[in-house]
Amino acid sequence: MGHNKKMDVARIILKAMMWFLIIGFFSNFVLKTISYSFYKGKRQKTNVTATPQKLTFSEKLTGYGYHLTNESNAVILCFGGSFYVAYNTVGIFASYYDVPFLSVDYYGTQDSLG
Repeated sequence: MGHNKKMDVARIILKAMMWFLIIGFFSNFVLKTISYSFYKGKRQKTNVTATPQKLTFSEKLTGYGYHLTNESNAVILCFGGSFYVAYNTVGIFASYYDVPFLSVDYYGTQDSLG
């Protein structure tokens, strides 16, 4: 009789873990989809205060930078939000700093193309 109770408890714990994981993965998918839908429609601004230099880190990862040749002990890595694709982030904010300024695009929207 004691063996069945242990099995029942183990089954309940495993079911709870299973549902926790299912809900977690589903929530992650929904939130990622919502976030990406805001991000993917953004385009490069034409009136930027700095001219971003395109950077290609790998075939799937690109971004933009500014002040890349400046000597500095610091580097600014800027990760924008839904409006701030990498081109816009560098173009709007990089001119305020005199250190290298880098930004990359969200996976799936490389080259700030949306």
